[in-house]
Amino acid sequence: MPGASRSELLRWLTELLDMKVDSVESCGTGAVFCQLLDYIYRDIPMHRVKFDTTNDFDYRTNWKILQMSFNKHNITKVIDVERLLKCRLQDNLELLQWFKKTVDERGPFEPYDAAARRAMAPPAPGAGSGRSSVAASATGRRVSSGTTPQRRPPSQSSVGPHPTPVRHPTPPSGANGAATGAGTGASAREVADLREQLESATKESAELRKSCDSLETERNFYFNKLRNIEILTQNILETPADVDTSSVASLTVAEVMKQVQSILYRVDDGFQLNEVDDESF
Repeated sequence: MPGASRSELLRWLTELLDMKVDSVESCGTGAVFCQLLDYIYRDIPMHRVKFDTTNDFDYRTNWKILQMSFNKHNITKVIDVERLLKCRLQDNLELLQWFKKTVDERGPFEPYDAAARRAMAPPAPGAGSGRSSVAASATGRRVSSGTTPQRRPPSQSSVGPHPTPVRHPTPPSGANGAATGAGTGASAREVADLREQLESATKESAELRKSCDSLETERNFYFNKLRNIEILTQNILETPADVDTSSVASLTVAEVMKQVQSILYRVDDGFQLNEVDDESF
């Protein structure tokens, strides 16, 4: 039986956990999966789960919490953390489908306050940095004010002749000033050119990443079709002689081709095939 589609899973997460999940790939941080397991067992240390973070170390911490809970509850589901950490669609989609199936089979559950459980999680990094820096500055000012000796007014005997005032060099003018201005203008142009090149390279990199993600999704789409056809043919060819073959091996060629075409032409929810012009062949 095929698993739930991406759009169905995202709606399910919104209703179950009372939170907005933008994409299946974003579950690769591990935080959503931790709360799904907390929904089932109610014993995940949510105060250690980090939701609002972009740190790879925090992602690994979330996955470690999930794996420890799996071991605690004797869950034999294999988790490939290194693949899931890359926030790829196929890996996170499969795990999310497994969680939905588990919740559906084990439910119904007692009422669950997802927002209150998430409130136990630590705040995002830097949330209290402003207060800490102010406190540190105040402490530094108190220390320096307590250790700096006070200056005593000079006595009559220490008063001497006034020091000669120091003459500071005047800024360059004329030809020298023009040369300096020209150099500054050239540097500004170089910086502007480098900034433009950086923006162009960043845009190109983002487009390449988007193209790679699209190709990877398409590859997984067609691989799943080939796998389903392989399973169909194996069921036909490898059915033991002592097993009733009325439902598999006795299929006619036309019936087999009909099932193959059904697999080939089936399109997953949210996946759009590129249109091909027949005249190009």
